[in-house]
Amino acid sequence: MKIDRLLGIIFCLLNKDVVSGNYLAKKFEVSKRTIQRDMDTINLAGIPIVSEKGIHGGYKILDTFRLYSTPINQENIRAITLALKSIKTALDDEKIDDAIMKIMPIMKNEDDHIFLDHGIAKENKTNLEYIKQISEAINNKKTLTFYYTNANGHKSQREVEPVCLNYKWYAWYLIGYCRNKQDYRVFKLVRMHNLNIENKSFSNLHVATQSLFDELIHNDKSKSIHVKMQVQKKVCYIIDEYIPKGRYTELDSGELIYDIDFVENEKHWYGIILSLADNVKIIEPTTLINQITHDAHKINNLYKDDI
Repeated sequence: MKIDRLLGIIFCLLNKDVVSGNYLAKKFEVSKRTIQRDMDTINLAGIPIVSEKGIHGGYKILDTFRLYSTPINQENIRAITLALKSIKTALDDEKIDDAIMKIMPIMKNEDDHIFLDHGIAKENKTNLEYIKQISEAINNKKTLTFYYTNANGHKSQREVEPVCLNYKWYAWYLIGYCRNKQDYRVFKLVRMHNLNIENKSFSNLHVATQSLFDELIHNDKSKSIHVKMQVQKKVCYIIDEYIPKGRYTELDSGELIYDIDFVENEKHWYGIILSLADNVKIIEPTTLINQITHDAHKINNLYKDDI
């Protein structure tokens, strides 16, 4: 519908400085001539659109308009408030409190009916303090120094230009440019110690993207392990809840096979597999079969005298 396209164009213009006619025509699957007519319609509606020439030219909304005319409704406000409240349970940041207080007066007097608590994301008070320090260092473009203990127990001192923070797999991670290794690295916050902000500016220009974490993990083949397991259908709900994103295959025999990639040295998934006992049987890799057999033998020896 034309009205939907017009609203879509307006939001594109509000969120970008300049948008080309070619981009809008491809996005909304219409001709450039139709986009030109849409711009005339938007102008007539009272939203001032200007056209800029040149290689980087396109359409834009006058800055004086975008300061106070962004359309927003109660559903938008409610969604923003809910997101802020859920983030607060994990970060407990005073700035989030301040943002919530500014939004609440423009909400209608309606009772909350969705409650979220991401308290598990806090992990510990040290991590909360580290998150604040890292955020400060990122904003001021200052390096960090800390001691880091990797998954194999090796301890090293690092100097890092922090790029961004990522919460994934029930843990916080720092993504940064490690001056020691001259490359980007991922650091788990619970393994960092003696964190300090140094009075040293960045030596490189870093671009934080949402996919940077996944790219680093994907490129580090030593951290990835492909696991194939035979599972009982009665425990599929546990697998779907705690170790999702795999792929099920049902064989002609009725056996259910589950394929999934894990970060090798992260122990969360390993604990889930052990907890499923004889409801799961590892098919590959052999290294994981040997590890589970070894650990099961040690556990058995620990308790055999008590049985």
